Amino acid sequence: MTSLRIDDLLADIQGFLDEDIIQTGKWTDDNYKHGAIITVGPRAGPFVNSLIAGFTAVVLLRLWVIIMFLAHQTMATEHNRDALHHQILLVFRLLASPLSAPFTLLQLLLAWKRRNNRAVRRCLGWIIFGILYYLIMAGLSASMSTILTAESPNRLLKPKNSGYNVLGSSYTPADLLSESLNAVNRSQQAAALVQKCYGGNGNALDCNLFVQPYLGSTVTLNTECPFPDLCLGGNSSALTITSVLDSRVHLGINTDDSDVVTLVRNATYAPLHLKPYTLVRNSTLAPRNETIEVYIGNTVADNNYTFSYETVVASTGQGWDLSFILSQNRYQAAWTPIPELNRTDGDVTVMLVEMNDVESLTPNLDPVFGSTVFDHNQTLPDGTVQNFYTSEYWLSFIGMVESYAVCQKNGTGCTPYDGAANLFSNALNTSSGVNFNAMQLNTIARLTIQAENMLFYNVMQGRGASALRLTESLSGLIQGPLPSNQWEIEMLNAANTGLAILAQGIVDYARQTEDQYNGSSTVLPGDRISEIMTRNVMTRATGGTISFSGLGVSIFLGIGVSIIALSFAFIPLTSQVQRRCFGGRYDYKRLAWILTSAWHIHMAYWESLGLITWSNPHDSVPLTEDNGEFGGWGPVDEEYKTHYQALTKLGLLSKPCIVCAERPVNSSQSSQSSPRRAGGPHDVGRNF
Repeated sequence: MTSLRIDDLLADIQGFLDEDIIQTGKWTDDNYKHGAIITVGPRAGPFVNSLIAGFTAVVLLRLWVIIMFLAHQTMATEHNRDALHHQILLVFRLLASPLSAPFTLLQLLLAWKRRNNRAVRRCLGWIIFGILYYLIMAGLSASMSTILTAESPNRLLKPKNSGYNVLGSSYTPADLLSESLNAVNRSQQAAALVQKCYGGNGNALDCNLFVQPYLGSTVTLNTECPFPDLCLGGNSSALTITSVLDSRVHLGINTDDSDVVTLVRNATYAPLHLKPYTLVRNSTLAPRNETIEVYIGNTVADNNYTFSYETVVASTGQGWDLSFILSQNRYQAAWTPIPELNRTDGDVTVMLVEMNDVESLTPNLDPVFGSTVFDHNQTLPDGTVQNFYTSEYWLSFIGMVESYAVCQKNGTGCTPYDGAANLFSNALNTSSGVNFNAMQLNTIARLTIQAENMLFYNVMQGRGASALRLTESLSGLIQGPLPSNQWEIEMLNAANTGLAILAQGIVDYARQTEDQYNGSSTVLPGDRISEIMTRNVMTRATGGTISFSGLGVSIFLGIGVSIIALSFAFIPLTSQVQRRCFGGRYDYKRLAWILTSAWHIHMAYWESLGLITWSNPHDSVPLTEDNGEFGGWGPVDEEYKTHYQALTKLGLLSKPCIVCAERPVNSSQSSQSSPRRAGGPHDVGRNF
């Protein structure tokens, strides 16, 4: 049965994750004071990640251009340098990729290392720098989306069927039964979550529905007995479990600090000694058996006892069984406890435990679920004698007081401890000196509903003995070994189940699940504050969305755009400074950058052959003086491997002057034979 419930729960969780449940856009998680969060939907997420990676790569490539420009300008000099120096400058000038530059420099190093003993020192540092830069660029491009991820792991639920399910004003007995079935189903699902998430396994997939995988409690042993002189272990034998829950941090109600409240739940449990209130008489149902009646207060039933038990049940093959009675303080209840069990600061529940025909193989000293009395033995096939033990008492009892209070986050005051049903009315009562605003009262109203669902009676009622953890080691009517504090384990498990119900109830306010038993109706938000609160419920479920830090994205875009803009403006601005400032002292650096561009190397190649004249050699893009045609590749082949060789063999080039590397020009030559004019020696074969 438990396995089926867990499977159903996992199916619901998977549907919860697959559905479009998350709000997208800009919002703020008030638990984290680092600015806005931008949540992107599951379809847009991969596209946004790609944009971020691409933009990062562009920014770093443009930064590489700036670095190469600075390196080029630093190394450019007025003085003559060797070929390796000029080739390194050419790499800085032409190779805008941090991947191609180091490999080109590696080629230079390998080519020059035997002829230039400084080649390694001059190239190796830049090779290492280029490779490291490329690796950093690749890593940042791939991980920038993760770096920009919001600090908050939470999302905002998208409201759907918001509100809470309650019985209508005119309900039928069938509706009441359906509501009871809903309560049982709710506690079963919560118990399944407790087993998966509250046992130190908070990283399980289905624990991430809520802002906190599990809600913690403080457990205190040997506290004061809530019912003086009735506690089985004395007046200092009680167990107290306290939960202090921040409505935003723990429950995920995303509001400003001024609208946060703190829910305090204090529950004290103790095994009870009720023999003075017990009457034992002969059974009228089963001769030679007894009827045990417990008188601890009037109930709405026609009889005048609170509990009744027939001892014959213990010999009919029945297992563990539980009965409960609840008295809610200052609230119409089915039970009015005796003064010794009455409390005015909380709700009182008494649980009756029946061991019936269950036996244990070993003695157990637990005061409620223990088995210390030898019952019989049995000789096993191997000759071993196995003893069987049962309880000393027909019945055991646990009494508890569950108290609730709500406090201001800033510590300015709390409502008095009271029963769950009175939580909201106490918050409205300003005579205690605690004033809550409208947003806080909306939260408290929701907490009041969930506090009633968290009561031990509502958590356990309907599930019976299946709600006990000890049944996990029960085989038929044979109980496996139990620790001597099993009753404390059971109380903590019930308290945790109540906390799981609370967490689910907060989520359900934004996205109410369908009432499968049709016993209740959804109360829709009817005012502006309630509508706002339906959009302020957080969850750890991502629904495939991605959240980015608004501040991080802003800084990233600001720095990136600045680097890109600087990369385009830096070189022209530097060139203007070099040209106009310092008396032109550094203008040679500007010209070195211009004249080693691909355009100018192209220009120098054709100009060296005397095939064309250029009109603006110092501009970024040089232009020819006219639109003449030149540079055909027809004569170039395996024999004549360059234009120079081909033109020389064809007699279209004369030997250059050794001194000036230009053809000699006679002063008597006409202007048409000038090397700077068409028809001059430099232009021989210009139509080639």
